[in-house]
Amino acid sequence: MKIELVELHSEMLIIQSQRDELQTVLPGFDHRSHAFDVALKRIADLEWELRDAHKQITILDSQKITGICPTHSHCLKN
Repeated sequence: MKIELVELHSEMLIIQSQRDELQTVLPGFDHRSHAFDVALKRIADLEWELRDAHKQITILDSQKITGICPTHSHCLKN
């Protein structure tokens, strides 16, 4: 019985050591996870801005081709 108690105590110490190691790693993981989430949101925002800009360019090109552009000051000229 005493040998089993010593073995269990030894296993408990190993498990506590592993737990302590994980607890030192987790805060860094949480920080990187948050930074990753922020980066993903920024990428999504930029993709929307790019789509909007592309739509605006398409509209302006279309107006320029159809001849609407010369009478509107918001159109780009060559």
